[in-house]
Amino acid sequence: MRRRWLPEQEAPTPQPVETAPQQAPPPMPAPEPPPVVEITISLPEVELPDEPVEPVEMDSELPELTEVEPEPEPEPEPEPAPEPTPEPAPQEAPAEPAPAATTAEQSEPAEREAAPAAEPAPSNEPVSVGQATPTSRVNPSYPPRAAAGYGKAL
Repeated sequence: MRRRWLPEQEAPTPQPVETAPQQAPPPMPAPEPPPVVEITISLPEVELPDEPVEPVEMDSELPELTEVEPEPEPEPEPEPAPEPTPEPAPQEAPAEPAPAATTAEQSEPAEREAAPAAEPAPSNEPVSVGQATPTSRVNPSYPPRAAAGYGKAL
């Protein structure tokens, strides 16, 4: 005989099992502190004999201190003003698409030439000298072994 499943005969839904509220497990009992032990160790006091202090005799006596005037620092001789360098004649702008870069490169040397004309008094403080700018750029060359693996996943 075959049993047929009918929607009216649904399997009885399992009733939720009554769960007792979860209680934290009882805390572990703390270990008992060790008993207090009084240790009485007595060390005998050792009395050292007094060492005889002998007066130390110096070979010679030190001279009395006298105040010495420091020598005045020599003033540096003033440097003659540098001769102004003639500025290069303006060149025609090339027909390249990046003329702004060339004018920026040309303006930096002009600023550097103008800076030495106004020399401040020499001091020991650090002086800003600007940033290093490359004069020409060359593409790097790689050995064939390194270039062959470029772009491939390892």
